Amino acid sequence: MEECRRMDTKVLGPDVNESRSAFTVTPRNEIRFGLNAVKGVGENAVEEILAERDKNGPFKSIFDLTARVNLRAVNKKNLESMARAGAFDFDERYHRAQYFSIEEDKNGIDLAIRHGQKVQADKISGQTSMFGHQSSDGNSNSESEPSLPQVERMTLLDELRAEEEMVGVFLSKHPLDTYRFEYEMISSHPLKDLAELQNLKENHAFQVMGIITSVNERLSQKGEPFGRFTMLDYSGSFEFAMFGKEYLEYKSMLTKDYILVIKGKFEYNQRNDRTYCRFQQLSLASDIKSDTLVKSLQVDLSMTDIEQGADLILTNILNQYPGKCVVWVNLIDSVEKMDVKMVTRNGLEFGQEVLQMLDELNIKYTPRLDDKWKVLLN
Repeated sequence: MEECRRMDTKVLGPDVNESRSAFTVTPRNEIRFGLNAVKGVGENAVEEILAERDKNGPFKSIFDLTARVNLRAVNKKNLESMARAGAFDFDERYHRAQYFSIEEDKNGIDLAIRHGQKVQADKISGQTSMFGHQSSDGNSNSESEPSLPQVERMTLLDELRAEEEMVGVFLSKHPLDTYRFEYEMISSHPLKDLAELQNLKENHAFQVMGIITSVNERLSQKGEPFGRFTMLDYSGSFEFAMFGKEYLEYKSMLTKDYILVIKGKFEYNQRNDRTYCRFQQLSLASDIKSDTLVKSLQVDLSMTDIEQGADLILTNILNQYPGKCVVWVNLIDSVEKMDVKMVTRNGLEFGQEVLQMLDELNIKYTPRLDDKWKVLLN
């Protein structure tokens, strides 16, 4: 997964219409998880699904699948595991929660199995439905399909938690996606770099954001409680250890699935040749006020930028996204070796959309964060 991220190769979750048994490369040069990678889906189920799909084409829905496969080979547990992993997400009429919602003591998986059993029994007995019929290739008529119950979607975290449980990793999204802008603004280091930073035998400050994936409370030899917890961001993970008064102060925040911002410092002690992690501040990501996170923004425009109309684009962005962030424009003349800085009349709502626009336009900018989130790196 790390290598795929480094190469900017997209990794897709399992899909009953595109996955094989193992990893495959799609026609779009993306990597697709295999059905065998889904926990709770046996080899017999995978072979049955692939054989039917290869013979009669893609499945239109979970109802179409249960009407066509041998339900002794593909059972309820298999279907539940695939639904939790997102293998039926190709059917955009439904979302994952609908496969598990209860209606008349039956959930969505039960409805699909009952539908499949009915279609297959009718086919064997030669009967046809008043509202539909079996096609020549053995596919069920979608008009006779029941509908999954209408329920609220899973939260992003619940959906990803189920995905991780089934395939071991987050695939469709990342738990930090809700806070992507805040992550990019606040993080001084990716979490995977902290191990190297800790081994430098120097003092280094850091500020990181991530989701807690595991927490363990332990007792020291003196009988004092301390905690070890692992955090995950887009780059990877890092395990922290917290002791003494710091642990007692922040213990309640060290909870699995909490998304935290940690401001801290690695302090190297030459006397015992050890590096200690000091925690200066722990905050919930949900407490960040995104509209005041960036106090001001400096945009650097060269004469070439202006000739290409970057100043007009910036004016349009300011008009389209008015807000509280003060914008300074720094006009740079490299020939005359001078620059002029001026403040714009209107403020800006500096968020993820504006960030992406400036990046795509290759406009150089420097955000200045609210004092609470500033980090003195050395």
